[in-house]
Amino acid sequence: MIQEGVVCMATVSFDKSVVIKEPEAVNRLIDSLLNDEPRRVSENLFTEQNAERGERLLIQCLSRSNA
Repeated sequence: MIQEGVVCMATVSFDKSVVIKEPEAVNRLIDSLLNDEPRRVSENLFTEQNAERGERLLIQCLSRSNA
């Protein structure tokens, strides 16, 4: 459940390897890491619908890990 004005965050960090194979993608990553200029993030990324979907997927994933 999402409450207005409340931000939910994971309390555990996940370690995962990231492999980038395409040279253009490597260059874009390097450019992003070297650029200190802040970038605007789309406000459409976080919606109540997406948050609820994420919660359902997390519950589904965790229920499988207990099996």
